[in-house]
Amino acid sequence: MIKNKLKLYVSIALLLVTLIVGIVGLTGCDSDKAEIEQIYITNNHSPRLTYVEGQDLDLSSGVLTVVIDGQETLVPLTDAAVSVSGYDKNTLGEQTVTVSYNEFTTTFTVKVVARIVAEGFEKQYFIGDTFNATKGKIRIAKDDATTFTVNLNDSKVTLQAFDSTTPGTKTVTVQYSDGTNQYTCSFNVEVYGASNVTIVYPDKKQYYSHDTDID
Repeated sequence: MIKNKLKLYVSIALLLVTLIVGIVGLTGCDSDKAEIEQIYITNNHSPRLTYVEGQDLDLSSGVLTVVIDGQETLVPLTDAAVSVSGYDKNTLGEQTVTVSYNEFTTTFTVKVVARIVAEGFEKQYFIGDTFNATKGKIRIAKDDATTFTVNLNDSKVTLQAFDSTTPGTKTVTVQYSDGTNQYTCSFNVEVYGASNVTIVYPDKKQYYSHDTDID
């Protein structure tokens, strides 16, 4: 009888110990979450920030700083516990990318640039005009998103298409080749006919000899 009671007391004691350990363990887990104070990305630990249109986000060099009880812990942005959203590789311009880790968030800004774009070109022509390559240039982005410019009259730039035989909005296509890579760019210009021309006569009707005052 005494042995049975003793076994019962031991069993109850073990059960109580198990419950206490479980409660402490659960409390400890909640405490771990509460210990995180903030997360952020420093300039020294930022990932690649500039991309060419169509390129995927590259997080390989990015590191997240997690502050726990005043102490900094570094977590790679490629870690499974880190999630990233807000990047669209097909949208040009600046974008805000959101990084989430254990219910905390921070952001960084990236920029997507066009592979090739024309700038400063002649936009207005008349029927029969030839394309004016003395104005304008093309800006080309390399795979690392660094850019360089080439004048439209450069020997490595060739005119692929331009039709000024009829009025309207026309597409101009030029191609640049460095011997290894070829880049093609298209942009629109306006071609005007006689019906688009309006003659405005001067207000001044009388002139004297050698008078050059024309309004």
